[in-house]
Amino acid sequence: MAVEPALYKHSPLWSYQAANDPSRPLSTLLPAQRDVALVDIAEKIIAAVNVNAVANVLKTIHRVEPQLRAFTEGQPPPTHRITARQEPGEAVITIGTETRTGDELERLDPRSRQLIRAYEFAMNDLFDRFTELEPRRSARDPDVRKRAN
Repeated sequence: MAVEPALYKHSPLWSYQAANDPSRPLSTLLPAQRDVALVDIAEKIIAAVNVNAVANVLKTIHRVEPQLRAFTEGQPPPTHRITARQEPGEAVITIGTETRTGDELERLDPRSRQLIRAYEFAMNDLFDRFTELEPRRSARDPDVRKRAN
């Protein structure tokens, strides 16, 4: 976001997409123009966040769909090279052959922890939707099954 006039053409920032026209930084605009530009910048940020959120959810759905399909069809779940599980009663997660403690997870950088929370949120949301829809999909009443699809 271009706030003040700057030599942006002579910096690495030149290669990035700006939220507003760098040749017309916010400080050079009249108050009404600045307000319009700030609303436009906010809309761009919202759109980018929404696109990323949708893309992440779709990616998660793509990864989880084979397991859900196997479950709904009464088949064994597909096997994976790596599985993760939390050890009962312990702050330990085992991923494949590696074990991570809660302390190790807490030492992750903020971006990694945020990504893990986003995946956890998406997976919880997908599981909630699945458990809500699955009983209807397998209901004996054809009208209930029809509404679930």
